[in-house]
Amino acid sequence: MMKKIIYLFAFCVFFDAAAQKMEITSAVIALDNHKDLEAAQKWIDIATDKINAGGTLKPKILSKYNHYQGLIYLKKFQADNENEISFNYLEIASNAFLKDAVANASFSKKSNNQLPVCAYLYQEGAYKDYENKDYKSAFSKFVSAISINTSEAIQKIDTFNMYNASLMAFQSGDYEESVKWSNELINLDSTDVRFHTRLIAGYEELGNLDLQLEAIKQARSYVPQSKEIIFSEVNYYLTTGDSELLLESLDNAVKSDSVS
Repeated sequence: MMKKIIYLFAFCVFFDAAAQKMEITSAVIALDNHKDLEAAQKWIDIATDKINAGGTLKPKILSKYNHYQGLIYLKKFQADNENEISFNYLEIASNAFLKDAVANASFSKKSNNQLPVCAYLYQEGAYKDYENKDYKSAFSKFVSAISINTSEAIQKIDTFNMYNASLMAFQSGDYEESVKWSNELINLDSTDVRFHTRLIAGYEELGNLDLQLEAIKQARSYVPQSKEIIFSEVNYYLTTGDSELLLESLDNAVKSDSVS
């Protein structure tokens, strides 16, 4: 009796794995041979449901599944990217490619090549949101682009999108996030005046005078000749009413102007 149960269990496992492989193959054929995106999505979604229910795949088949799930949903996004909901497709695609890219499996190199495409599409979407003054959504998309570019698969120092994220966070009123990204940027490049001015402005909006002054002093130590930083210092002392330090800061401003 026990042998029959073992054989039955083994047969069920084999049948389930074979069925999942068939569904993935059907998705691949639908996409590559028939250019039928809807059918490809149907089959890959069936495979996904079975995997989520506990199904397992061999590494080579899992790599194919992740890569083609990424391709299918990337194409779904590219076919209809005019509404916010479609970015769910891009998220699924990005996550699938990321999983496969770090697996060092059969399709990993191909998946890795798709990741910069996904990052660019998030960046492009962020610019559109910015033009529409939807700064919160733009911020979210810049963060998604950063997440891909700084992932284990790509390992890029993405100061460009990090700065955009700090700007969009500031514009949307999320000053904590703006401060967070500004600090990260300063840790990467302490000589860029833009990163310091963004940090100072963030603390100013948060009403944290102590951290604002600390940020100003830090900026003065890294970029002492920057007029923007000196003017930030002058404005700080004007606000706090510290006349002695205001005069010293104004003197620094005059000296900086004479040097330039």
